[in-house]
Parts: sequence; C-alpha cells; structure tokens
Amino acid sequence: MAQQNVSATKRHVSAIYHEPGLWIGGAPWQSIADATHADLARMRDIVVKGRIGTYADAIATREGLIAFDFANWQPAAALAIDHPSFDQLAEVQRNRTLFINAFLELLYTNVVKHDNVALDRMLVTPTCLIAMDILDPRSNMGFGTIGEASLATLSYTLMPPELPLFNSPNPQLLSNLMSRSAITDEAVQSSFAMLEELMGQRGVWGLIMLDLIQRASFAFQAHDYEAALIDYWAVSERLISELWTKYRSDLAGRQAVDAARRSRLGDTRTFTVAVVTEILAIEDVIAVDLYEELCQVRKARNDWIHGAVDRVPRSVALIATSVCEQLFEQSLGVAVVGQRSGKVHG
Repeated sequence: MAQQNVSATKRHVSAIYHEPGLWIGGAPWQSIADATHADLARMRDIVVKGRIGTYADAIATREGLIAFDFANWQPAAALAIDHPSFDQLAEVQRNRTLFINAFLELLYTNVVKHDNVALDRMLVTPTCLIAMDILDPRSNMGFGTIGEASLATLSYTLMPPELPLFNSPNPQLLSNLMSRSAITDEAVQSSFAMLEELMGQRGVWGLIMLDLIQRASFAFQAHDYEAALIDYWAVSERLISELWTKYRSDLAGRQAVDAARRSRLGDTRTFTVAVVTEILAIEDVIAVDLYEELCQVRKARNDWIHGAVDRVPRSVALIATSVCEQLFEQSLGVAVVGQRSGKVHG
C-alpha cells in the first residue's frame, strides 16, 4: 500500500528552503567576520511578500525560505474531506510541486537578468515540501527529510548572543553561511509577477512546461545529457505544435485554403513534426538558424530513442537548451533561461 503523508496535505501552506543555500536581499551582516549569534535571527526576516494572482500568497525570507499559501487555488488547496485517497493526496502535492518548480525556473531566469548570476539549481519533489500552519517563518513546520529540518534550524541558537559566529562550536553552521550566493529581492518579485501572468494565460499547462524545463536544466547540471535532451525535446515538440496550430488558424484568411484543407493539416500521422518543421521554416514562421538547430536536436533524440547511439554529448544538450528557449519565447512570449553550467564534485 502506498504511503500517505496526510498531515502535510491538510495544510494550505507549502514551502522550500533553497538548496544550495541562498541569501535573498543580501546577507544579514556586512561582514561575517563581525557577525555574532544574535545576528542569526535576522535570517528569518521576510524580505519579499507578494500575491500571485488568485493562486497563492507568497513570502521569501533572507535565508532562502520560500513559502506559498494555496488556500485560494483549488487544485493545490488542502483537502476538505476526512478520508482522501492516495491519488487525491498525490494530486495536491503534484500541483504544489509543479507550481514551485515553475516559480524556480522563472527565478533562475530573473537572477541571470537582474543579478547576472547563474545559480546551481534545485529541483523540487514532494519530499522537499515543508508543511506550514501559516505563511510565517515562525510557523510550525513539518519536514519530509532530516536535511530540510536542519536547514530550518540554522537561524536558531543556544549560544550566547554576543558570541562571534567564527567562534561557533558548530563548524557546519559557518560552512553553510559562508558558501551562499546572494540574489536580489527584485528577482523574486519579478518571478512572482511572471508566474501570475503565465498562469492567467496558460493555467496548469504552463506550469507543466516550466516544470519540464526545470527538470531538463537539473539533468544538464548533473551531466545527465540524455535526460536533458529528452525533456527539452518534449517541450520543444509541444511548442512546435502550438506554432502549427496558430499557423493553421492564420490560414483561414487565405481564400485558397478552405476549412476542409485546414482540417487535413491536423492529421498528425501525415503531418509529423519533421514535416511541420519544414513547412514552418518554408513559411518563415521559424527562423533558418532555429530550423537547423531543430533538425539537429530531433535527429539526436531519434538516434538515442532508436538505439543508434548510447550517449548524448554535452554539445547536443546545449543545442537542445537553445532550441527550447527560442521556441518558448516565440510560442508563449516568455523568455526562460536553461542551465548551461555544471560542476565536477569530489
């Protein structure tokens, strides 16, 4: 029988601590060399507070706690029934996870624009979600893992307030605080605004597209170029379909193309993505450079799917990133940035 985390889904508020650690709006001290244990409490300061349309209220704290209250968005709101099924519980968590991953994809995009910083990415799963009673960093919290719980307790201390952080008996605390990147609160606010607009236009489908890009970016970061290619191509092919649908609709203005002919263009067995791409390129719907990259990515995906190759090189995954970014902006009018960097650990 599948495990059910009922308590987490009885609360409207879900949160994450960004991992790797972040300072939102800057560190709570000018220099960590001068910081004391009394300064740790400032890590819990709310630096961003906003509303994402009718979908969620949100806050972000200086230490990287980002929380969303889903009470007014039915797909992610707490279930009001006594004995929900596993599938009902999972659907609520899935929708919350989609929402937060979509936000993170937009956040990473805005951090590049506002702060000129490429962050190591976090991919949210239901295990990462922190259940909160209210939208407040002092709220009771429920954690999926010990790791999440340890992040939540960093800003609390039993040490004397005047004790310098450099003299802390907990070396792990100092290591965590010194290794954080800093981002502006403007990047977070812009991400809230972009998510509200996309949700208003595209609903949950828009969240799924951003979630897939986020998953592809995380795979690229982990050097899993096969997964990156597959996810980026899945999004790209769907966006090509969006452009194709618009193209067919625009044909209604041409007298030579009647409704019956336009209907035949919807036969996906005849008009495969390869054929559609050719037509869109010939009709100047997509640029020549994008068309050529699309062909490379489609071939690489097909070669891997059908066993012609076992591995996908980093260079191909980078092209897939570029193709997806361009199609997303052209089809949906939203600029997103995929991950292009990675690290070798150990």
